[in-house]
Amino acid sequence: MLDDVDVYVLRDDRVAHHWRVGDSQEFRERPVQYRNFVLPIQFLPDDEIRIFIRVQTSGSVQLPLELWSKPGFRAESLATTFREGAYFGLMFVMLLYNLCLWFWTGQKSYAYYSGYVLTLSLFVAGLHGLCFQYFWPDSVQWHGSSVAVFTYLLVVGITGFSGSFLQVKLHDSMVRRCMYTAGVLACLGVVSSFFIPYSVSIRLATVLNIVAVSLCLWAGLRALARG
Repeated sequence: MLDDVDVYVLRDDRVAHHWRVGDSQEFRERPVQYRNFVLPIQFLPDDEIRIFIRVQTSGSVQLPLELWSKPGFRAESLATTFREGAYFGLMFVMLLYNLCLWFWTGQKSYAYYSGYVLTLSLFVAGLHGLCFQYFWPDSVQWHGSSVAVFTYLLVVGITGFSGSFLQVKLHDSMVRRCMYTAGVLACLGVVSSFFIPYSVSIRLATVLNIVAVSLCLWAGLRALARG
């Protein structure tokens, strides 16, 4: 989720290589087609080089660096793919299971939960760069807003599921109004994500998620107190 990353390799005080990567560029422009920023830096034993990295982004700056040999990188890539495949496979099974329950029972709780599972999966995949790699590699503008959009949609999923499951419409009108307000604010946030800076949008979405989760826990405690 870094917008622009410039990497300079200097040898004998001269720029030997320069790469520019980041999610502000189309995915196919990366020197190595991988979800993270991978650069093919080559040097010989006892070779002395200097590497300068310039980062500019609208979100938080997280820049972990790792130096791999080709075999080591290939092994790590396969292991990571296996772990992520297991996670997203489990989420896909949960999605299908709850969709089937929704079709069979007609209860809205399963529909909201299915939407939450789908949104959470896309949110995680977006953070890990998988959505940009496989789903929308040419949609730079959408990719820049997608994580904030999914963060807002998580609010819709958790408030919708909790409200339906706890039947707040029948038993707790005050909580129902609060959950409805949070859902409306989340929908407005989805629209605003395309017009306001990502740094502002993601902060607002995070705060709204904290409020929504607290609201759902509060609704559960009130339902428990009613027996």
